[in-house]
Amino acid sequence: MKEKNNKKINIILLIIIIIGLVLIACFLIFAPKFKENQEGKKLEKSLVGIWTADSYTIYEFNKNGKGILRIPSDDYAFTYIVHSNKLYIDFEDEDSMDLNFIFSFEDGDLVLQGIKESSGTFRFKRVEE
Repeated sequence: MKEKNNKKINIILLIIIIIGLVLIACFLIFAPKFKENQEGKKLEKSLVGIWTADSYTIYEFNKNGKGILRIPSDDYAFTYIVHSNKLYIDFEDEDSMDLNFIFSFEDGDLVLQGIKESSGTFRFKRVEE
């Protein structure tokens, strides 16, 4: 009888240990991604607003993931996604080239560093509304 009880207890303990290990593994896998996503959301909130590189190039980022690139000849509507420190801009006008940047903030300025086709580094100042 005692042997059966000991076997049951051992099996229950083994199951508890396995469940604990699975939970720890899940935490180790998903916690960094959650943190990265939270940091991306903070950066995205900082991005919202109007930014200008000069008097000709103005980016306007709205809270809803939409924005407008304003240049003297025209306005170009776009949607944008922030993932970690990367900014992906998808213009509604299919003739316009979509842009991909690594972005950061330095001394209150928005710094966009082009990825692939979006080569170059651009510095923007926030326009007070």
